[in-house]
Amino acid sequence: MIITKIEKSKGGFLLHFKDHEALFLLEGVFVRHHLYKGGELEEDEIPALLRESRLQEAIELGLKKVTRHRTRGEIQGFLSREGFEEEIIHGALAYLEDYGYINDLEYALMYVHDRDRLQAQGPQKIRFALREKGVSDKIIEESLRDYPQNRQRDNLRKLMEKRFVGPGGELKKTRPQMIRYFLQRGYYMGDVLAVLSEYEEPKNEL
Repeated sequence: MIITKIEKSKGGFLLHFKDHEALFLLEGVFVRHHLYKGGELEEDEIPALLRESRLQEAIELGLKKVTRHRTRGEIQGFLSREGFEEEIIHGALAYLEDYGYINDLEYALMYVHDRDRLQAQGPQKIRFALREKGVSDKIIEESLRDYPQNRQRDNLRKLMEKRFVGPGGELKKTRPQMIRYFLQRGYYMGDVLAVLSEYEEPKNEL
């Protein structure tokens, strides 16, 4: 098939043939294959060109999203919602991972660090949030090693001092209220009770 006309289109080129419907290719694919007016394409080459163009489109869309530190699962979901085929999505994800644009472990480590240092969230809440972002349990558990129990208890103490301890050391909320608050922030019950015991007045022995 002879290319009879080439039109510049948004993001690529539209190739016209005498006895075949027009073919749209992204600019990168068009350039890589050195296509030009008067050039010839075999009909059985078209499916591969279309797939390459579709893959390039998925990669470019994925690259726009990873600038906001998206996880593999989030990019996969985004491309799926955009209507890309499963094979194309896997190809785009492989490219983004191979070139370091997606790295779920790095993302999870950064996420844990931020939620620990900046928001004093507990490990359970962090774990749930990362799962929602499509991060695997293996990577989540590996990243949470950077948030050990002693650090979690330090954060619990800081939250206690900030929210529940009055100027004279008295507690401003009841025990159930404080427990509920800490559990909602994602802390383990054992750590919550251990820290609470440091602030509660010891019971008088009979």
